[in-house]
Amino acid sequence: MSQDDRHAHRAAQVTESGGPVHVAPVQPREPGPGEVRLEVKASGICGADAGMAANPSPA
Repeated sequence: MSQDDRHAHRAAQVTESGGPVHVAPVQPREPGPGEVRLEVKASGICGADAGMAANPSPA
């Protein structure tokens, strides 16, 4: 594992309207004034959010 891999995070992203949700590595930035960094052990995606990403303009 490289030094960069240890600091990369994974993020669920939708990059275009109506596009799929995909997981991609992202590099964290340093916290700014008044910000903190949290260590997230687990997370999930709400089904309603995934549905909105797949169909942003329901009829």
